[in-house]
Amino acid sequence: MSSWLCILNRTNFEIVKRTLTWGISDYHKSELVGIRPGDLCAFYLITEVANGERKNSAIGGIFEITSEPYEDSSELFPSKRTIDGEYSHRVKLKEFKVFENELEFKPLIPSLSFITNKKKYGGHIMGRAMRRIPESDLNLILDSAYHK
Repeated sequence: MSSWLCILNRTNFEIVKRTLTWGISDYHKSELVGIRPGDLCAFYLITEVANGERKNSAIGGIFEITSEPYEDSSELFPSKRTIDGEYSHRVKLKEFKVFENELEFKPLIPSLSFITNKKKYGGHIMGRAMRRIPESDLNLILDSAYHK
């Protein structure tokens, strides 16, 4: 089993929760290499400002992948459509643990091993749709959610 960090905005995370589907664009399709049913994905919600309110980066929940990657170009994700597809490279999911309250990401940084530059952690996340993370980091996220 592998562990993944999937990066998206809150609008698309609501679609993930409702449809149990995760999708990425053609540009990022190579990031799906190695993903398998049974893998777990922590969903990283990017920092956003909406209606004058800033929402910091957070983890919204963890899902289990239940399918091999497949292509489906039907319209699903309303936010940030790209010129190279409608997040048509997808996997099916099942809920593992959706957090009642988002888990703020910044306090986790000192303990996450995949983030080697703790002061400029964005370089480990930005510009990607997803990335593999150590199972120990996924467990840290889960433990932090249960103990907050």
